Amino acid sequence: LGTLEVQRDNPPAAIPYFDRALSIAPGLHEARLNRAIAEELAGNRGAAIAAYRDFLARTAGDRQLVEQRRVAQQLLARLERSGSDRDVS
Repeated sequence: LGTLEVQRDNPPAAIPYFDRALSIAPGLHEARLNRAIAEELAGNRGAAIAAYRDFLARTAGDRQLVEQRRVAQQLLARLERSGSDRDVS
C-alpha cells in the first residue's frame, strides 16, 4: 500500500504503511528503502538521510541487494551534498 501512495503522489501517507510492514517483517529491506524514498519525496530531508543510512547499515554485505545499495548510496550522497541534515518541511 505504501508504494501505491507514492504512485498517487502522496508520499507522507506512504510512510506509515512502510513502518507497519517493517514492524511485522524487519528484514523486508525493500520496504526500508522505499520508506527512505518516501521520506525524501515528502520533503523530510533529515528523516530521509537517516532512513537511507539505516538501509545501508542493515544491508551491508548483502550480495542480493547490490543494485539497491548503489542507488541508496547515490541518493544519500546527493542529499548530504545539498545542505544540512535538518528537515525542510
